[in-house]
Amino acid sequence: MVKAAFEISERYKSIVVIRTTTRVNHQSGIVETEPLSRKPFEKAKWSEVGKDYFTVGETARQNKYKLLKKVKKIQSEFEDSPFNVISEGEGEIGILASSVGYCYTVDACKILKINLKILKIGTPYPLPEKKIAEFASSLSKLVVVEEL
Repeated sequence: MVKAAFEISERYKSIVVIRTTTRVNHQSGIVETEPLSRKPFEKAKWSEVGKDYFTVGETARQNKYKLLKKVKKIQSEFEDSPFNVISEGEGEIGILASSVGYCYTVDACKILKINLKILKIGTPYPLPEKKIAEFASSLSKLVVVEEL
């Protein structure tokens, strides 16, 4: 996910936040990495940066409009993200979860020997609303598991 976050950041010229939780941070394991290919850092003169960093008046309104359009594009991309996964299950009850809450949900279903449909959200912002609506449309009840 971190690699994908860097790619999204570069593609949309946007900041991407990788949010971790205490439970996840206390885990350990082998991580295999691929070679990193970085663009060389190019120092820019402030006079060449342009209006992107001027947040007053009309420029701020234009930047906000551009940002909202960018968020819509990212949201559209997240509708088909491989990080938002629906697991096959049975019945008319489904669960929506993310992060460690998803892990707890899977464990609880195994312990209780139940096979519910689960939508794992890996990209919580912008939220893939269409994917969630599609998932919920076939259910009579939707349980949302979130962490504090």
